[in-house]
Amino acid sequence: MVRSDPAVLRRPGVEQQISAGAYDARSRLADRHRIRVEAVSGSVIVASVAPGFVSCTERFIDAVHALPSPRPAAHAALQVSPPTPGPSRLSVREAYFAKSRAVAAAEAVGRLSASAVTACPPGVPIVLPGEVITAQTVAFLALVAASPSGRVLGAAAADATSLRVVDE
Repeated sequence: MVRSDPAVLRRPGVEQQISAGAYDARSRLADRHRIRVEAVSGSVIVASVAPGFVSCTERFIDAVHALPSPRPAAHAALQVSPPTPGPSRLSVREAYFAKSRAVAAAEAVGRLSASAVTACPPGVPIVLPGEVITAQTVAFLALVAASPSGRVLGAAAADATSLRVVDE
């Protein structure tokens, strides 16, 4: 079940979703098994496990296997993929150093982003400086920000209700 990075355990069948299940998994691991993890999403659990501590690794894997299986019906409604990026109109450097201002997220649609905005999960930039902000991007960021385990970094407001745009 462990692929490529031994600190990342993937749960098959629940890829690319953002759900309250991630928050529940974090709570169950902490409360019932006294295991703290770095990050949890619907499909990924990131933990720090020291090399050579086989008993800790086995305890962690046993605790993950003890998590309840997701219900397929609930997951069908919650599957969300990151949006397709808007077209780039300026270089990252030009947009980053351009005069900018914060606007409401709805007003940002169709404008050029002045900052990189990262959604966690998945933990990668969803929009880069110089890219056109799309309605799908705004909706995705709002969904992540509203998720119990979600965070949005780089937006003008932590809840993604305001984004920084190039002042044209």
